[in-house]
Amino acid sequence: MTKEEELNNYIDTIIKFAKYRPDTEENAKELAELITKYAKYCYDHNIEDYNKEAREKGYGDIENLSFIIESKPEFYELDEKEVSDAWNHLLEVLDNGGGISKEEADLLLKWSIEKARNVLGRSRGLMNNSLTGACGYSQMLTLAAFLKAGVKTTLNNTSYFVKNGPRHAFGTITLPIETNGIVEEKQFLLDATYRQFFTTLRCNEGRYYSARLLGSTGPDSGYYMINYLDGKKIATEILKKGYIELTPEVLTKYASSFIAERLNITNKDNIYEIYKNIKYEDLLRVLNEKQEELEYDEEEIEEALEKVDFPKSSYTL
Repeated sequence: MTKEEELNNYIDTIIKFAKYRPDTEENAKELAELITKYAKYCYDHNIEDYNKEAREKGYGDIENLSFIIESKPEFYELDEKEVSDAWNHLLEVLDNGGGISKEEADLLLKWSIEKARNVLGRSRGLMNNSLTGACGYSQMLTLAAFLKAGVKTTLNNTSYFVKNGPRHAFGTITLPIETNGIVEEKQFLLDATYRQFFTTLRCNEGRYYSARLLGSTGPDSGYYMINYLDGKKIATEILKKGYIELTPEVLTKYASSFIAERLNITNKDNIYEIYKNIKYEDLLRVLNEKQEELEYDEEEIEEALEKVDFPKSSYTL
């Protein structure tokens, strides 16, 4: 078999596997092994333009077909009256003090994420789309209503975690939650496009060889979250719900996985040191103090709010 025939055999095998096998974690592991063998072959034979031929055959479509863990978003049958009441209560609390219930907080977070995902899904599809590149728009869709209402909101980017690190827009909100008469400020991380970091296409060992050959990056953050940081439970919650309470474990693992994207095949195990030495308090300070502006003008924000805003209530700002 010639080099060209062997190369095409790798590409055809990978594409067929991704297209015709169900998207399960076991199949994703097998597909990741195939992709890694392909990348190693190209590295060993110094085939620098192998991605061009692969793309022409539809290799890039694999991005939307296979994910290393179950990642399909959850959708809810939310009662609009209950959401309106919860929003009304939050607005009153912001003006007069007190807190909302945990159930009300979950209602508002679910509404925000679900509305944003519905908007994203109209143009790109949702169940079979990694949503790569949609993070900036998603950030606006999920946070604009909270920001406008005066909820403590942060507009963040993963590039804050490490110099010259990967850029991915997300954010947080802080809600006053009352439990048994005690009000506590709880911060939540919102990331409705987190799925893009768990594609089998970019979460495999072969990415290290691609990085050496093409000067690209290694595996995506999801690879480290699952294989190095024992973060599957956290990742699954964000992937399904689009939000999660921002505990020290959540923030340190979320940040460490993005920092790890700068690692290569010779120092990849440094992820353990990164996670061990990273300080939650430093990360939290960065999130709360170093913020960005929404990358949209006022008209675009208002247009987005019409699609995702909370149901109108009797309370006015």
